[in-house]
Amino acid sequence: RDDRPEADDDIVVEDDATIEEAERATHAAQAKSRAVVLEMIGDIPDADMKPPDTALFVCKLNPNTQDEDLEIIFSRFGPCTANIIRDRKTGD
Repeated sequence: RDDRPEADDDIVVEDDATIEEAERATHAAQAKSRAVVLEMIGDIPDADMKPPDTALFVCKLNPNTQDEDLEIIFSRFGPCTANIIRDRKTGD
């Protein structure tokens, strides 16, 4: 068996862990589980892949929003580029 979590795996937290540490462990285990599901359904090639530190994901954009619109909005925080990835079927 590999180190991927299974649905019935228990989240192991040390007895002397603080509530924050236990919550972080739970969050990490849940995130790993979601990544494995995304890998299984083919949304990501590898459950361990991570986006670049400089990437920002924005969802539920107005379909009329263009790359340039986001560049204008976010450029006030520093140099940036935008690349809107649209749904293949709907174009949204």
